[in-house]
Amino acid sequence: MADRLRLSVRTLRDAHVALVAVRPVVSDPPLDWRSYYYRSATVYREVAATDPDHANEALYWAEREHEKAQRPLDKIPTDVVDSGPVGRVRLHSLDALCQDLDGTLPPRGGRSAAYHLACAELFAVVSEIDRFNHHQARYYADKSRRDAREAKA
Repeated sequence: MADRLRLSVRTLRDAHVALVAVRPVVSDPPLDWRSYYYRSATVYREVAATDPDHANEALYWAEREHEKAQRPLDKIPTDVVDSGPVGRVRLHSLDALCQDLDGTLPPRGGRSAAYHLACAELFAVVSEIDRFNHHQARYYADKSRRDAREAKA
């Protein structure tokens, strides 16, 4: 399976699509996630050689995935989100998350900071899932963290 995936992936876009399709589910054990991150790093390194226009970005992703795989098992990211400002969150794309959050307002008073921190966590998770909007989702996560700090002040 891993060889077939690598053979079918020639561009960065292909890599993003293929790797999201084989991404473990939240409940999978950390060893499965470690294997996935190593596999992803390998695919992105190979894409850097076959998609020269996106080589730097592919190497960026290879390094990120390799770093995650190197972490101790209890520190490997598994997309677990404990809480959020909405009851059900679709974490498969930035657009879907924005739709879920649309219409929710931060509570007034002391809970506003917690709302913004929960949003920051959701945006950080979706930045890893929605590779096409990775940088924008990271921007929203950073903005939500700033909003939380301002709410605490």
